[in-house]
Amino acid sequence: MRNKRLMFSFFMAFISVFLMFSALKAINKGIHFQLKRIKIEGNQIYAKDLTSFIGKDLNSIKEEEIIEKIKHHPLVKEVKIKKIFPHTLIVKIVERNPLACYKTANGTFTIDSDGNIFLNSCMNGLTMLLESKIPLEFQVNFLKENIKFLQDVEWIQFSSPFFVEVKFRGEKPRVLLPIRKFSKRILLSKEILPLLTGNFSFNYADFRAENKIYLGRQK
Repeated sequence: MRNKRLMFSFFMAFISVFLMFSALKAINKGIHFQLKRIKIEGNQIYAKDLTSFIGKDLNSIKEEEIIEKIKHHPLVKEVKIKKIFPHTLIVKIVERNPLACYKTANGTFTIDSDGNIFLNSCMNGLTMLLESKIPLEFQVNFLKENIKFLQDVEWIQFSSPFFVEVKFRGEKPRVLLPIRKFSKRILLSKEILPLLTGNFSFNYADFRAENKIYLGRQK
């Protein structure tokens, strides 16, 4: 008998909460909450695309409308919306991380750190990744691991799963580097090549050997 009374009490409490929530929701729909403030969490450059929502009823604004306004930007990866009654809208924007320009037979694209091609053109300042037979996922992971060593690299191409061909920005020759010792070899090449270019006529350097540098000319 006691258990039945306890279950009945829980049931009535649940019904009361449900009815209260429904009533508040109905009241909320009947009240107009004018949007006065949009808070952007992320790059503030997207704020200008949302000014048209200011003054509208916060209840009537659909998340899909806001996302559609921002998602057309190539750099936008994800948009999250949160309404803070009575007058505030919070928009959290997560941008893509441009990793490299990806040059293929079909054109030049921008590729992000997840390996997604998101822009049918090359963003300025990025290292050019030349198309090769090596799986793209392997190339992207390698670039992510070595991004800090690619700041002065004009382009990079995977000759094999073990070697990469690199061309520095400016007039420096291109070099062949081992993947496993890439970071050490690229630092070494950046130190030595400027010293050699003034005294030797070459356009190619091979840094694969442990204690030797092979210089030559290639087309």
